[in-house]
Amino acid sequence: DKATKLIPEWEELREKASQVKMHMLSRLDHYLEEFERNATARGIQVHWAEDGNAHNRIVHAILERKGVKKVVKSKSMLTEECHLNPYLAERGMDVIDTDLGERIVQMRNEPPSHLVMPAIHIKKAEIGDLDRVRQVVKVLGMVNADPSFANHPKVINGFSDLMVEAFGDPGRAARSAVGMGSLPGDIPVEVEMIVEIE
Repeated sequence: DKATKLIPEWEELREKASQVKMHMLSRLDHYLEEFERNATARGIQVHWAEDGNAHNRIVHAILERKGVKKVVKSKSMLTEECHLNPYLAERGMDVIDTDLGERIVQMRNEPPSHLVMPAIHIKKAEIGDLDRVRQVVKVLGMVNADPSFANHPKVINGFSDLMVEAFGDPGRAARSAVGMGSLPGDIPVEVEMIVEIE
């Protein structure tokens, strides 16, 4: 509510967004076919699925052709609504959600309780402490740096070394290091980490 008060044309923008949404939905078939034409022209294969089961069969077939045994995926309402994770698990694939909230509810065999904050219903005491970390899955390090600076990975090496020191081999993870023009509060480094817990 506070944000809406800061934008004088809020109601006008909201109405415009509603009109755009209604227009898109009323001509969804047209826009989907246009997307397919444009994507195909750029060498992308588009798959059509009539329902969740068809979607899951298509995804599984692609992964199986590539010999995939472990899937690391981001949060997706589509895959949640289609129940892709259990579908793949039933066929011998290990599925890891990279969103921490999604991963927590996944490990508890629960559906997400909220679109943006899937684990908001879980109390901190129920999740536990760092002793339950089984694997560091992914690390993103953001370095507040001048555009001429190019040693972002070296800065994040310190964090990676600390994770290995703290957790041993499970502390080794996929890692990205990027430079940022600024960070909140002008902090020098921000690190996001996705972990798998017991």
